[in-house]
Formats: sequence, structure tokens, C-alpha cells
Amino acid sequence: MSATSPPAPSQDGSLTSPGDRRVPVPRTGTRAPTRLVTLYRLVEGLGLGEALSCLTPALLENPAARLDLVDRPELHAVLVHAPEERGLVPWKADALRLTGIDVPYQREDAGGLYFVEHDEHVYVFGFGTGHRWLADAVKDQRFGLGFAIRCLDPDQIHGLVRRSPGSRGRIDSTMVPGGAGIHHLGVDRHAEIVRQITGLAPNLPLTNGTARGRAAGGIRIEGGCGLRLRLGTSPQDLAANLRTITEVCRRPSPCPELAFVENIRPVTAGALIETLEERLDLALGPQPDGTVRLAPAICERALEDLPRAGAFRLRIGRANARIENDLDLEVFLRRTRLQPAGERVAALRSGTVEPLCDGTGPLSLGSHPALSWIEAVTVLDGRRYFLVEGHWYEFAIDYHEQVRAEVERILAAGAHDLDLPAWQPDMHEKDYNLHVAAVRPGYVCLDRKGVTTRLHRTHGVEICDLLGPDGELIHVKKAWGSAPLSHLFAQGMVSAQTLLHDSGARETFRKLVRETTGGRVDHDGTPRKVVFAVLLRDGSSLDAEDLFPFSQVTLCRTALALEGRVAVEILPIRRAGVPGHSPDPRQALIANRFRRSRIERLRDRTDQ
Repeated sequence: MSATSPPAPSQDGSLTSPGDRRVPVPRTGTRAPTRLVTLYRLVEGLGLGEALSCLTPALLENPAARLDLVDRPELHAVLVHAPEERGLVPWKADALRLTGIDVPYQREDAGGLYFVEHDEHVYVFGFGTGHRWLADAVKDQRFGLGFAIRCLDPDQIHGLVRRSPGSRGRIDSTMVPGGAGIHHLGVDRHAEIVRQITGLAPNLPLTNGTARGRAAGGIRIEGGCGLRLRLGTSPQDLAANLRTITEVCRRPSPCPELAFVENIRPVTAGALIETLEERLDLALGPQPDGTVRLAPAICERALEDLPRAGAFRLRIGRANARIENDLDLEVFLRRTRLQPAGERVAALRSGTVEPLCDGTGPLSLGSHPALSWIEAVTVLDGRRYFLVEGHWYEFAIDYHEQVRAEVERILAAGAHDLDLPAWQPDMHEKDYNLHVAAVRPGYVCLDRKGVTTRLHRTHGVEICDLLGPDGELIHVKKAWGSAPLSHLFAQGMVSAQTLLHDSGARETFRKLVRETTGGRVDHDGTPRKVVFAVLLRDGSSLDAEDLFPFSQVTLCRTALALEGRVAVEILPIRRAGVPGHSPDPRQALIANRFRRSRIERLRDRTDQ
């Protein structure tokens, strides 16, 4: 690689480069030109002087590669650029075998990497194939994600990529073209890792974004390891954009609804990393001890190239590269078992996996560390650690705080449109449910009326205790302990899921409602809202402290299971006689009637 002199601005605003070639500056009237890029930030401590150390060996060995220094009032930067090696179009060999026609096509790619120094950080983005030249080890892995969760609108999330450690390397991608609230996307905040998030950022002062954003709801941002967005292409606009990005990254806290994304924290303690990698090294050898679970994974940086990949070239250790059609765990273990103890993890870090286009020849779609294609999970001193993309993380450090925050969110949503009467002394749950239907128009008591399904054939499943005036499925319980509440929350989840997924159950429930109300109410069987009506021991208002810890966990999992399809709310029931409650005079008469009926039933049983 050689260096050339930097381009100089000419009088007409274009840039002159060596050889007196002119690159015109685009002019588009009042709208500043922008370019869609994936912006990376280098790890702390790397400056422009270390630009060469950030490049892959393949580029450094390319004799046509060039490095230009850019020193302008707004920016200090380095541009690395080079042509790629000439090769055949990837489908040429197959076409020749199928048709006997040797098509004359060849291809040649080129790319560039632009390193920009700004406020003690170095940012990098690519042109053409240049993004493949930046070594993964020098990228700040949490930069794009950290930026996104500090500026995105939590109600305008358009995409989410998440991983489930310990689930055999599974990656889930959710896309919502019209945008949706983060709470509607079904993320298990306690068991999944968000690796990439896409959405709209309102009021973000980026080039050419503010005017369009007012109409569209914001600027589209995709954050993961890198940050995909439109940036200005003039030095002044780019400098202003980087200033905005730096300021957003400095915000101490993300948006509260997106704070759970930072549940995972990178492991930075050298001694702990050494211990974890000793365990991993043993798991990669011929005699693993079972303390680490391994699974093949997909390198996230290769996701967009995988549909075109027909094979993979692996280089691990000193053995010759091999081409594999599929990447299962045994493909990696066959190579790591041959490495000396203590060197297996290093062999994967220095090894590479290259997806090959169509598997027909040497056309590589990029090179990624072999360690990024393996996922590992282990427990050490009661804490869970996992390896993703070659980096160690700890998960759910503040688990109890997260559960409490989720419960408080559900409580804050409340069920303010429902008006349940106070619970009279000595009332049983059945009596209270009948009482509600008697004194509140529009409520239907369905307590102890099961709906039989193919799964629940014997006793059926109780869909709800009360059907609300707008079709709410209301479940009623006294909060005397953790077990009854946990059962209540689980019952609400099961009944709602039964209606969601079983058309027969929906029709049976519809008939039950019509029969119970004499045809006055017709419910279509589709659940839209589940309400848990809870009577506390002392009849006080409800907050997270009043729910038992295990009940809090069950409530969170119920809300998560129904998220995006069925709203989940919780409503406290007051006990009659609690200060601040004005009793309905009809309630005492009805309560006395229920009390007398229970006494009469007890006398009948005694006489018998």
C-alpha cells in the first residue's frame, strides 16, 4: 500500500486529485446531498495513526491499494481505496456446464474506507466493497446499538434482530414496515439479546433529515455494531453530523422503554475473560467437561451475504483451507480438537470463514473470524456468561430491577375504564363475581363455566370470571399469597392463548356468552384485553411492592406471551369499608342476600 498527496479544493468547488482528475461536488439546490452509509466507531485508543492496523491482511497485501491523507479545516481524515482482484462472474461456470456457452463476462470491484477523526473518536464508513476491509476486532461493538436506543421513538420500531443464548444459535428477525411499539414485539427482556434495532428518530438534527422527518415521523436509524443512516457528503455537513452523533452517545441513559437493551454488559475484567476462555478451550478439545454449551451460530456481519452463499471456506490453525457446504458445530470441532490445549480459542480468533458465492469458485463474499460462527454459554459463580460474535457478555445483572420495572409499567397502564364495586366482607370469589354482574350493567359472570377444547376435554378451560362491557376478559382473585396470584396470571395467559389459536374454542365461547346472557351479548371470541382484578389483604391500592416476587415474574411472562396481540392490565379491588371508599347502598343488600344464602346452604348440609 502506498500513500499519495491529499486532494485540494479548486476554485469551482470541485476536488482535484493527483493526475489532475476532477471529482465534481454534487449540487442539488437547497437540499444538501447525503449518502446512506454504515458508520463504525473504532475502539477507544485507536487514532488515525493506527489506520493501517485496522485493515484486513487481504487489503494490506493488495499492491494497488492507496492511502490518502485529508487535512481540511472541518475534518482530519484518511481515505483508503483499492480495486478488488478481477474474477469471473459467479454464475459463469454453471452456465457453461448447462449450455456449453462460455460467456465472456468478468467483474472488477473497487472500494474505499474513510477514517474520520472527531472529538477523540475515529469514525469509519465504506464505499463499495470497502466495508469488508475493516477488521472486526477494531470496531466498537456496542456503538450503533447504544446510539439507537438513545434517540429512537419506542413507538416507531421497524425492525429487531435478537439472539437467544443457549437456544442452539437461534437468531430471530422481526420486521414491521409501518412501525410498532417496542412492547408489541414480544421481546423476552430477561432471556434474549437485542443485537440490532431499526426505527425512527424524531427531532434529530442530521443533514437533510429534519424537514423530511417532520412528515415521516423521524429519521430512519439502524443500530447494531455499526450505525446505518444517511450522512451529509460535504465536509461541513459530515462534521456537523458526527457532532450530533457524539452528543447522543454521551447521553447517560437510554430511552426508558429501550433501556432493557443494555441488560447485557461486556466482560472487561482480564482475569474473568481468561477464566472463561480456559473453559471454552477445554470445551473445544477432545474431552470437554460439560461446563460450556456450544452451538453453531451465524455471524451477524454475514447475514446480508448468506442468501448468495453456496459454500464456505474455512481456515483454522495451520491446516490448509477447506470448503464446506454447511457449517455445523462438528465442522469447527474437527479442527479445534487438533490444536494444542490452550491454543484452540486463539486458533478460532485468527481463523476465518468466507462465504463463497454459489460455491462455484474463489469469489469471496467477505471474511469473518471463525469464532464469530460459534456461540457459547456457561455459568460461573451463579452468573451467566455467553460468547457472541467473539466477545464475552454477562446477562441480566439487574434481573429483579427489570422485573419490577415491567410490573410497574403494567400497573401504570391500569384498567381505568373499568368500574368494579368494593368487595364486601365475608364474600367468596363466586359471590363477588355474581355481585358485580348484579350491580354493574354490561358485566357478565362466567365464573366456573369452562370451555372444552381438543386440549382441554375433561373440565375445559375457564376463559374468565367476568366478561367486561367492552369484551374484557376479567380474572378475579384475592391476593393472599404468591401461589394463587401466579395461578391467576397463568390462567389468564392460557385462556387468552386458547382463544387466539383455537377457532373451535372461540365458537364455543361465543355460544357460552349468548346462552348466559339470553342472546343480549354477542362476543366474537377474539381476546383483546385481559384484566387481572386483585383484592389485597388490606384492601389498599396496588403497587409492585404488593405483589410477591414469584407473582411478579409470572405476570411479566404472561404479558410477554400476549404482547402485541392482547393487552394485559391489572386492577386493584377495594374492600368495602376502607377509608376513601363511598359504598353503593345496593351492595350491602346484595351482600346480605349472599350471606343468608350461604348460611341456609350450611344448615341444609347439617340437617342432612
